[in-house]
Amino acid sequence: MKTLLKRVVDLLKREALRKKVKITADETPYPNLFFLSSDKSKKLVAVGIENDAIVGPQFCAYLVNWKGLKWAEDEGFSHEQIIFQLHDEILTRICVDNITKILSS
Repeated sequence: MKTLLKRVVDLLKREALRKKVKITADETPYPNLFFLSSDKSKKLVAVGIENDAIVGPQFCAYLVNWKGLKWAEDEGFSHEQIIFQLHDEILTRICVDNITKILSS
């Protein structure tokens, strides 16, 4: 799965370069999750693979509320707590097809 996710991240980076935007991809401690950011925007996107009970594994992407994430980390919340308890305050689901558009603006 991680190899497939890396390919998708590479495709997103190439698509952004065609728009003259450089995307930085940071691996996380989680094997199916990358953080993407760009030199043009101050936005952070989490892209990964999640396991849907009906469809099975699928790509997903979330726009990260940077201030909310920083607050939660400063308050001592673990990444698991942030994902499962503060999900609605910090993560906004976006379409994977819109990642480069979001990181370009």
